[in-house]
Amino acid sequence: MKSPRKSTKRLDLDTMIDSVLSLFAQVAGGGAAPAQGAPEGGLGGMAQPLIMFGIPLALAWFILLRPAQKQEKERKKAIYLIKRGDDVTFAGGLLGTVAGIKEKNPGTPGDNDEITVKVIDSKLRVLRSSIYAIVPASEESKDTVTA
Repeated sequence: MKSPRKSTKRLDLDTMIDSVLSLFAQVAGGGAAPAQGAPEGGLGGMAQPLIMFGIPLALAWFILLRPAQKQEKERKKAIYLIKRGDDVTFAGGLLGTVAGIKEKNPGTPGDNDEITVKVIDSKLRVLRSSIYAIVPASEESKDTVTA
């Protein structure tokens, strides 16, 4: 009968985990043990990893995520302020003109409000949340072609 033993994959994984943990311990400890009686840093060796990971995360937040959140907030605000006669674009590329707005809670615009949009000769009932953007009047005047 074979004696139970760990597979080599498990041993390799344990070895990798041990080496990663020892690497983090060296980074956190500054690579060497502090001299006896020497004061440690205010965070006790945690400052360097916090700086190494914190600064890039903060930069990514301010460069990538924050502008996208602001743009989405402005888009939603504009969609909540639509009125009859506004030209709108849907996420699928459909263009139309707002013919009517039926709010679930009068005076409080929300994502589930029903909006009637006129597209060519048809009227569509859609939810406010399906509107992607409001077409500015300046773009509309550029699209018309004069003979």
